[in-house]
Amino acid sequence: LATPHLDFTPLWIPLVLGLVGFLLRGWGTSYLRGHVMADRRMHSDRLIVAGPFRFVRNPLYLGNLFLVAGFALYFPFPALLIGLLGMLAVGLALGHVEAEGLRARHGADYEAYAHRVPAFLPTPRPVPATATVAPDWGNGLASEFWSLPMLPYLACIAARLYLPGIPLAVLLLAGLPCPGSPNPPAPPRPPPPPP
Repeated sequence: LATPHLDFTPLWIPLVLGLVGFLLRGWGTSYLRGHVMADRRMHSDRLIVAGPFRFVRNPLYLGNLFLVAGFALYFPFPALLIGLLGMLAVGLALGHVEAEGLRARHGADYEAYAHRVPAFLPTPRPVPATATVAPDWGNGLASEFWSLPMLPYLACIAARLYLPGIPLAVLLLAGLPCPGSPNPPAPPRPPPPPP
């Protein structure tokens, strides 16, 4: 296992990339809800066109790319390339499966959305919101909290500041959620409409 290091990158660049990834994921999860993110089943019962989904169809996978870039900058160069290509492949595969599920469930509505909103590169002209779901910021940020301590921890290791890294490592390993932000279980799903 390689020792985390930065060849020529200032410590703040990976931290900013990681923060952007955390915020993108938190913004998207605040609309989807954490219980949806934690569920292995695909949830296609709602077509959410609100928040970040007005700019890009897969804001959480885009956030993952920022997180991976931030993590990988602490390691030798091939890690950045391997990490980004690997995460892009996973995001493309999962995005395709999710798109097929949404297409099957929402038909022409999803087709119109997919035609106007790019999958991974955000559009500068967001589409109008059509979903009535309101964001739950506490839930979204608490559900994505897992990623937040990782980058400062790696920064401490890269800068050889081991003592400040200890509480970050404990927080990272404990996976402490933000207080007061419950993540309720998924509500029962309605049966699919008859064909």
